[in-house]
Amino acid sequence: MSMNFFIMTNTTKDGHTEYGNTEYVIVGQDRLGRRYRLDSSAITNQDKTDRECRDIQNRRIMRMLQSIAYGQKVDLNNWTEIEPAYESEAFYKLDTKKRITLEQKHVDMYGV
Repeated sequence: MSMNFFIMTNTTKDGHTEYGNTEYVIVGQDRLGRRYRLDSSAITNQDKTDRECRDIQNRRIMRMLQSIAYGQKVDLNNWTEIEPAYESEAFYKLDTKKRITLEQKHVDMYGV
């Protein structure tokens, strides 16, 4: 399975501030738009800067890409499937109710 890897961020509630901490996770996306979150990859900016978090995750992605280049396969047992990429082939294969919910979420976030 061929995948592109990137960093996805989420805001987490910390109980002290309005916005909370930022969680940085590694996500793999296949050519159909299905996305998978690496289970062991979450780090937050609670005790690191945003730059440090991104640098750590980028180094992890580079190590994964090197391992794949040497023939190692991506083991999906260590990944959790999440929402597919917006307007991807996998997105349009969702049932109508779930797709409408995701479309509304996208409109709420981006205004389009």
